[in-house]
Amino acid sequence: MKYIDKVYGEVGIEEQVILDVMNSRALRRLKEINQYGTWVFVNPKYNTNRFEHSVGVMILLAKLGADLKEQLAASAHDVAHTAFSHVIDYVFGKAEVQDYHEIHAEEYISKTDLPDILKSHGFDWKEIIDEKNFPLLEQEQPELCADRIDYFLRDGQVFGLFGKEFILKVIQCLKVRNNLIFYDNLEVAKEAAELHFKMGEFWASPMQSLLFELLSQAIRIGLDEGIISESDLWGTDGELLEKLKSAKNKEIDNLLLLIRPDLQIELVDRDWDYHIYTKVRYSDPLVMIDGDLKKLSQIDPDFKKGAEDFIAERKPGYKIKIIND
Repeated sequence: MKYIDKVYGEVGIEEQVILDVMNSRALRRLKEINQYGTWVFVNPKYNTNRFEHSVGVMILLAKLGADLKEQLAASAHDVAHTAFSHVIDYVFGKAEVQDYHEIHAEEYISKTDLPDILKSHGFDWKEIIDEKNFPLLEQEQPELCADRIDYFLRDGQVFGLFGKEFILKVIQCLKVRNNLIFYDNLEVAKEAAELHFKMGEFWASPMQSLLFELLSQAIRIGLDEGIISESDLWGTDGELLEKLKSAKNKEIDNLLLLIRPDLQIELVDRDWDYHIYTKVRYSDPLVMIDGDLKKLSQIDPDFKKGAEDFIAERKPGYKIKIIND
């Protein structure tokens, strides 16, 4: 099958088990889960979905020489994401770690069609969904891994931070040794890591954090009032939003009305409407220098200082006031 990816271009996918997983109900649902939560309400161009990202991670791993099991793990790694992706972490007080979908992955996936599909091809589904088995797919932040690399490249392209030329340069400089992904070019590694800071300004921006918090409050009210149940969280974005809107609940409606393109906010020291903490995303990649692998922060003191400042600036969270509600 020829698959057209926005990041990697035309790719041939031949393994039947991968094709079956891509065509599963579990994976197809991800086409209706926006990668950026509420951002699509602000800009319709921000329309990347979890399916695209999941397949993208699989493609990247294939390019890096990963085996079939790890490619399968990549294709399934976001299946347990709820509607509106990481908004749900704000609902349950997990905004700084954002691991709700990981905690509930086995329970949710067991009820989908993935286990039977994988079993029919001779794979243990519990092994496939356990990311600890697949170090190229997943590493703790700030290490490089295929998941982190793909959403950096994919999101950076969507937000206009860079284009195909930069993406190709990054991919060409990525290599693998002992199940670790690294750059073989210091200049490219530094450029990518510094651009990752710029993407971090988006992923952890005051506006993004507020939009997530507003929808999370609406969802929380919906759960408390019995308007929605926790099972509704594993539907699609559109289904969950429609349930919230159709309830005609004044508190929910007022919160949803704030999620709009012309919303204006300011950061304040007092009289804030919301004090929000969120996850800070950054990368400190391994680089090959004279045959040895070293973190960029070990090689470049300026980068190390920039990373420390980036984290310190965001750790206190944001005190936000809405000025045009």
